[in-house]
Amino acid sequence: MKIIKNNIKLSDFNTFRTGGDARFFCKVRNENELIEAIKFAKKNKIKFFVIGNGSNLLLSDNKFGGLVIKISIKGKKIESKSKKYSIISVNAGESIDNLIKFLVKNNLSGIENLWNIPGTVGAGAVQNIGAYGVELKDYIDSVEVIDAKNFKSFVLKNKDCKFGYRDSVFKKNKKLIIITVYLKVNNSFKPNIQYSALKEYFSRAKILNAKDIIKAVQKIRKNKLPNWKILGTAGSFFKNPIITEVKYQKLLKALIGTLQNFRQLNQF
Repeated sequence: MKIIKNNIKLSDFNTFRTGGDARFFCKVRNENELIEAIKFAKKNKIKFFVIGNGSNLLLSDNKFGGLVIKISIKGKKIESKSKKYSIISVNAGESIDNLIKFLVKNNLSGIENLWNIPGTVGAGAVQNIGAYGVELKDYIDSVEVIDAKNFKSFVLKNKDCKFGYRDSVFKKNKKLIIITVYLKVNNSFKPNIQYSALKEYFSRAKILNAKDIIKAVQKIRKNKLPNWKILGTAGSFFKNPIITEVKYQKLLKALIGTLQNFRQLNQF
């Protein structure tokens, strides 16, 4: 296959800048290339691993003996429009920021709070990304996938994706590869500024449109996080730990004890 390359350094394809070489690597730009890449892996009896922009990956520096498939399928358009909502189709390789720019250009809104997350739309659906009070699942109407077992494509409605906190069916069934995400977005601007940082920001600034949200998010991120293009980072593709109330109380008790001991030591 012409698109298959040998011994490619994976550190160039993730935001942490880690990883050894991949024995085989390819960028797929359409559904046919994706199918051909998977067939190549099966024919050569090697594992394959699918990535987007690599902003939720921490890769080993050991060589990967299989095929890494980077989803670079681009394209987005307005499929339909009703009185209140529009359905947008976005291919999996589009970046989150490019999607938001497209929505703003067409006077559509809903996911502007997700601005500056360094990931792709496909990976965003896999992870159910969220930031500043918005989760992608709340705007996903359906997802088109290819089943790597039989190469058939089909559409899953939102409820069938089993979205949860930074979770989805795609994290459990890695044979389902997302090619297109269909979003149901607002035709009119409806600001979501319930998140504390945004609420504080707009207590001192006016909010007129989605561009104001983008500007606020960018400023907040700049003050809190390093530039992922310069310093290796996981971007915003992370998951807060969830523990039981019993475990929380134990950790809290231990923390209080540690702080008390620290204060006693500082008295001497």
